[in-house]
Amino acid sequence: MNQEFLNKLESIIESNLDNDQFSVEDLAKAIGQSRSTLHRKISDLTGQSTSQFIREYRLQKAHELLLKQEGNVSEIAFKVGFNSSSYFSKCFHDYYGYPPNEIHSKSQKFVQENLDENLSTSINPEGKNKFRSSSRLLILSLVGFAVILLTFFSLNPIKTSSNPPSLAVLPLHNLTGETDQDYFVDGLHDAITGKLGQVSELRVISRTSTLRYRDTDTNITEIARELGVRNLIEGSVYKAGDSVRIQIQLIDVEPEEKHIWAKSYARNTANIFAMLSEVTVDIAEGVHVSLTPEQERQLAVPREVNPEAYKAYLRGNYYLNQYTPETYERGISYLLEATRIDPADPLPWARLALGYNIAGHGITPPEDAYKLAQAAADRALQIDSTLGEVHLAQALVDLYETWDWDATEEGFRKVFKYNPNIAEAYAHYSWFLDLIEADFQHVIDHQKIAVDLDPFTPLYSTYLSFIYSSYGKYDEAIKAAEKSLSINPDYAYAYHVLGLAYSGKEMHNKAIEAHKKSVQLNPRWTYALGAAYAVAGNEDKALSIADSLSMNPIPIETWGLAEIYATLGDYEKAFSWLDECYRIRFSWYPWINRNPRFNPLKKDPRFKIHLERLDLPEPEMLTLTQY
Repeated sequence: MNQEFLNKLESIIESNLDNDQFSVEDLAKAIGQSRSTLHRKISDLTGQSTSQFIREYRLQKAHELLLKQEGNVSEIAFKVGFNSSSYFSKCFHDYYGYPPNEIHSKSQKFVQENLDENLSTSINPEGKNKFRSSSRLLILSLVGFAVILLTFFSLNPIKTSSNPPSLAVLPLHNLTGETDQDYFVDGLHDAITGKLGQVSELRVISRTSTLRYRDTDTNITEIARELGVRNLIEGSVYKAGDSVRIQIQLIDVEPEEKHIWAKSYARNTANIFAMLSEVTVDIAEGVHVSLTPEQERQLAVPREVNPEAYKAYLRGNYYLNQYTPETYERGISYLLEATRIDPADPLPWARLALGYNIAGHGITPPEDAYKLAQAAADRALQIDSTLGEVHLAQALVDLYETWDWDATEEGFRKVFKYNPNIAEAYAHYSWFLDLIEADFQHVIDHQKIAVDLDPFTPLYSTYLSFIYSSYGKYDEAIKAAEKSLSINPDYAYAYHVLGLAYSGKEMHNKAIEAHKKSVQLNPRWTYALGAAYAVAGNEDKALSIADSLSMNPIPIETWGLAEIYATLGDYEKAFSWLDECYRIRFSWYPWINRNPRFNPLKKDPRFKIHLERLDLPEPEMLTLTQY
């Protein structure tokens, strides 16, 4: 009966094998069970989560297709429902222990090793006569199988595909001679990176991680090594009036530095997207990547821009990318100006939606941030539904504001379909997975992709540290937090998560020291110091901080007060503050089941009420550690 149930699940997955939109929710609906019931049943039968069950079935089918040579790695990735060949390659390697492009050499090696082993057994003089006839039969069978395989491989050349080509676009040089054009040059740097990111066969490093190489003396090979890429793009921009000229060089650093080509592109500002499309196609061809028909259609769509609106958009982007409260307001102002000049341009609306989301997910979020993000995302989607950034903005609203898990999952799938190289998308998708399933490795894998795509943004390695701590992997958490601090020694959030890891290891003095440093850099993290005191058994200091915070708490402090009181054992106050988190729809609230500080509350019936409000899995489905 159990095997029949598993066979039925596999049959459903098989019928949706090439559908990258097929989700855990879809499987649950098809089998006629709730998501949590299906998860428990699969876990009992196989020890897997539902998403792991689906993913491993897809990988097994991919293995079969690769052996049959029914396409290259990228083609088969899409055939089995992966919309990113790079993520497919990573999953395949994690599951089988080698990359998909080595499958044929591994198969031949397996045959040879078994042949050698059985030949050795058959000629062992101490072997008993009664086994000799069966050994000879086995030898003949293996030899025959080996001959068939080797003949097949020799007549059908192996279609190999290396891991997806990796590249980074270095900051472009401003040859205008005017520093007030830096925003325009930076904008084109961002635009080229974004266009290349839409090519699913490429792994493109985030713009933010390449900015450290502006005006650097570091040689090209070392830059490529630090970013983990094979190809680099250098370039310069010259602008006179509305005429724009870009000079691009494509460089390969393996096995040694080699300039593949250098090309010049010129257009007026109104036709800037035609030029960017041309650059994208040339670079893809230069690294031997073929565009899909859909990508070719998107790049071929003629689209003119209003020069003044585009300049305002680039200025807005320029200031938002500096991530300070002052530049945030200025950036939003320029983007709004761009929408007034040309309300039919989707880019300013898309960037506004992401900008408002950043504010909404911050420590001191404006009350209307997510509403503004939703409105901007709606406008952008009405104009152009193929922008990955717009779907990311929508997914973040669904994840952190409306708590619509099906819509969130659908949104992220569209992000990865239209742009599989947005580091921010993988980072937040990791948090989504952390929320809805118990597959720890799946959560970590996606956060690591964010780190790989944007290695010098400390936020993602800090997220990674936080997640490691929540699963009791404290040594890994400390290592990830220290990496963040090596990038930015004054990053308050990194000290915060470092303190969490030290608390988990019961190294309370180090934990308190880390939290004090975090508070020194940003007083908004004070609540975490109070929680650290509570974990360390210093009730007086914990209560002193709680009393001061409860006077007029900002949203993050309502969450922090719940943590402090839960740790101290005052469940009445803990639930009171959790109720307040729910009332104000604090964006972290859905993760109550993932926060080890709240473990003491899970036996209380009121905790289950909180989970039911969110339609989240029940506590017994999770195995978390107290820190």
